Amino acid sequence: MPKAAVIADSFSAELFKLTDFHVETVEENSDVSKAFSETIRNNYDIIFITEILAKEIIPQIKETQKTNKAIISIIPGPGTSERLGEKLLKKLKKSVVGI
Repeated sequence: MPKAAVIADSFSAELFKLTDFHVETVEENSDVSKAFSETIRNNYDIIFITEILAKEIIPQIKETQKTNKAIISIIPGPGTSERLGEKLLKKLKKSVVGI
């Protein structure tokens, strides 16, 4: 089974604590970059990050996707609907396919 981690706000993290995922709870937006870097260093295969936190580190996520094999997925959180995960996936698909 792949190693999976979740980086989430405290509200969203509660749900994931019921799973076997490693859960990083981030209280301050300024801490999300550190939590993301630590998760990458720990070689997780799949990383879920809530949208509200991901938008703070979009450049870091994009750079990591170029150099790391981890699957990084942006998931909705409370009060978010910007569809960042969908937008990043479309950009990644365009760069891979070349369209």
